[in-house]
Amino acid sequence: DLQWQLSAVCLFLAWLNIILFGRNLPGYGHYIIMFLKVTQTTVVFLTLFTLFIIAYGLTFVTVFGNHIPFMTIGRSLIKSFVMMTGELDFGATFVDRRSDPKPNNLVFYDGVSYFLYFTFLLSMCVIMKNLLVGLAVNDISKLLKTASIKQACLMIELSLRAENMMTSKLKFVFHDSYLDYRPNKFPDGFWPYFKETVVASIFPIKLPERSKLYVSETGHDNMFRNRTLQW
Repeated sequence: DLQWQLSAVCLFLAWLNIILFGRNLPGYGHYIIMFLKVTQTTVVFLTLFTLFIIAYGLTFVTVFGNHIPFMTIGRSLIKSFVMMTGELDFGATFVDRRSDPKPNNLVFYDGVSYFLYFTFLLSMCVIMKNLLVGLAVNDISKLLKTASIKQACLMIELSLRAENMMTSKLKFVFHDSYLDYRPNKFPDGFWPYFKETVVASIFPIKLPERSKLYVSETGHDNMFRNRTLQW
């Protein structure tokens, strides 16, 4: 039994790790970053939300204690949380007692029970859910402006970690000791010059801001240590 439980937890954590690793993927990483930010906001919001769950959970134990979902405090808290998602189960709580008058279906305090039930419906299912959606929309609107920059930072960090894991000989194989960058000269012949001037003027391609990373490196000994990065 313990083996199956640990297997389920390990599978979940493994796939969660794959999802977090996807933050470095272009085109999808910023969505994962936004998801993590909304999750963080939700966890902070749950500190206030938990107080309402405890309040209604203890209240429902008092007035619906004969119903199976509310017989214990633990069940009542879980049922209150599930009811917030939309599973109100109004028929089983108030209607089934008329067709099947069992002790587990009876409601002994109609006035207070209806009042507390509809108070829960208004405060938890309407106000709280709309407030949570509003917080998520606010976070997403802010992250849309900075998510791509954060993703680029994560990609650079991943590249630097990969370089640090490589041996010195392997670095030497994939490294050019000297990089000469001349933006205003075309040493490769006429066609590169024609493509960069005439074709570019006819079919202009607007590059996004901060889209080029220029790297200047010299020397074999400091090839992965001393570098100049200019945005």
